[in-house]
Amino acid sequence: MSSSTSRESRASWNFFERLGEKRILIVTDRPQLDGRDQSWDVRKAERRDAKGNVLWRVTNDDFKDHAGVRLPGTSDVQEPPHGADAEIKFRSVEPNVQLGDDLFVLPPPSGLTPEPADC
Repeated sequence: MSSSTSRESRASWNFFERLGEKRILIVTDRPQLDGRDQSWDVRKAERRDAKGNVLWRVTNDDFKDHAGVRLPGTSDVQEPPHGADAEIKFRSVEPNVQLGDDLFVLPPPSGLTPEPADC
């Protein structure tokens, strides 16, 4: 395979990509990678069940570098078993933004008393 071609794998595949000091693991069936300029962008990936039916599929396009991280400008997500799909167009991208812990707190609905979970 030359680095200027796309390739589709026919088996489950583990793909590691180095993003700064982090390593990202993508586990999927049939990834299609774009090897132009050795960017190895994940253009397409899908997951199938044991019978070979597509459970979900994502197609990424319009990759750009954002502070050293290559991200897609658009992603098309499909879930054929549910007849669902969505096209996501990213208007702005800010990788590695520090998020406050308060963004992940969901207050309980009125009238309910929260109980600690020890699991």
